Amino acid sequence: MSDAAFLGLVRESLFEVAPARKADFAKIELDTRIDALGLGSIEVMEMVTGVEDRLGIILPEDELQRVQSLRDLSKVVVGAGGVVQ
Repeated sequence: MSDAAFLGLVRESLFEVAPARKADFAKIELDTRIDALGLGSIEVMEMVTGVEDRLGIILPEDELQRVQSLRDLSKVVVGAGGVVQ
């Protein structure tokens, strides 16, 4: 999966979680830290679930616990066989 495709999926999920912050999320990059998104833990999990749903995969919880940036999340997605459908 390309970096641009992955970021597009994340943006779509973020737009659903916090639609009022669309302009903020348009600027995300792979090195954006998850904690810099300004979301609560439930919103972060909703964003991750949105990515999982779009790709038809389930990400391993033990690996998600170590994710600190969108780049880290991308590696977990690729490792779980995530491809853009």
